[in-house]
Amino acid sequence: MTGKRFSRRELLQLTGAGAGAAMLAACQVQPVGQTVEVVVTAPAPEGPAHLKFWYWWGSIWGEACTAFANKFMEDNDDVYIEPLPLGGRMERILAAFASGEPPDLLLTVAGGELPPRGLTQTLDNLIDASTIIDLDNYLPGMLDTYQWEGELHALPGAEAFVDVALIINKGLAEEAGLDPSSPPETMSEILAWSEAMAREDPAGGLSHIGFDPLAGTGSRWYNWAGVYGVEWWDRDNLQFHFDVLAEALDWSAQYLQTWGPDQFEAFRAGHGGWLSPDSPVALGLEGLHVNGYWTPGELFHKADPEQEYIYAWPPTSDDRKGVKYQTSLPFGCYIAKASKYPDACFRVLEFMSTDEANEIFYNTAGGFAATRSWLEKVDTSLYPGIEWYVKSAIEAEEWYTSGLDSPIWMRIWGEWSKAQNAVIYGEKTATEALEEMNRVTQDQLDSLLQG
Repeated sequence: MTGKRFSRRELLQLTGAGAGAAMLAACQVQPVGQTVEVVVTAPAPEGPAHLKFWYWWGSIWGEACTAFANKFMEDNDDVYIEPLPLGGRMERILAAFASGEPPDLLLTVAGGELPPRGLTQTLDNLIDASTIIDLDNYLPGMLDTYQWEGELHALPGAEAFVDVALIINKGLAEEAGLDPSSPPETMSEILAWSEAMAREDPAGGLSHIGFDPLAGTGSRWYNWAGVYGVEWWDRDNLQFHFDVLAEALDWSAQYLQTWGPDQFEAFRAGHGGWLSPDSPVALGLEGLHVNGYWTPGELFHKADPEQEYIYAWPPTSDDRKGVKYQTSLPFGCYIAKASKYPDACFRVLEFMSTDEANEIFYNTAGGFAATRSWLEKVDTSLYPGIEWYVKSAIEAEEWYTSGLDSPIWMRIWGEWSKAQNAVIYGEKTATEALEEMNRVTQDQLDSLLQG
């Protein structure tokens, strides 16, 4: 359930804070509707296992996944891993399964659609027999994301921890006469800071902005749930309740109207997206940004070195000022049921569960899968800002999951983008847009579950 809270005791135990806090001392995808048939596993051919390993992102994450694969092959000469980036394309995954040639291993944020179709290997029996994987080593509740009908279908890997922080460009804040050591805590304060930070270019367009409600993880529906303290996904009954996000859509639309949504569109079009080297965040043109724990590592590798960033709690609605919340968005690694090499695939998952694998991902790209053993030793000094995220897992008063256990998570993303644009451009009210979103997604989910 999106609003699932984890107890402070669980999180303190996870990070070792109850035993001295050792780690602190160290410190748009389009919906698809393809029908996929289950492919019967063929006998494994002779010779080394040749595994197709697909992962969600490229860039430095591609480098990290390749380094991970190379290290595994170095220690296991009977396995060859062929890594391939997906570029965030869910339709490519479903097409591969439909064609009968899926990847053997799939590292993705959007695999929830596969288990209900019977396309992924269950892991419970394999894990029970493993001497390497310890499920108690993972963040409490994180494994719920990969459960379907009581069985585990994936393990967290590479990029699996917390999803939100308010990232403040220190220089832009100070130039606007703002005190970055006293960050904005509410959406009203976000607006006030943004008005102070925004600048125009000679042609009257935006050259600098404060906050962009359509950028980073702050743009996503499940993180707006934390802003307002609401729950949109009833996991027990497999029902959506997107109407609770009406305030979020209204705020975004009203905020963008302050400058004009077309002005923001033009600003975005002139720069790269996400945290790329030519993104507004990396170039020092965006003063306030909400994004996940991978941000310090990516900005360390990509941003203008003159930029300095401060990390703070994400904002809330005015009536929730001071509430500290956090969200989990874990990537998971699945084994295709059609793989000819399930044993070799599971050995790769075992390696992915280790601190050695986390070190590869962390040193190369700035991410890791949150485990008790890793959080007790991670060097937070490597990337300025990462310590804030690690501490946030202890200090958060509310903890939200992202709803990745919804089997149509990527389709929801497409419908959310449609609802955002409809409200921002005055085509529908927030209530109307969310009623349509709820109807479409619920129909898609029911249809999937009914086969």
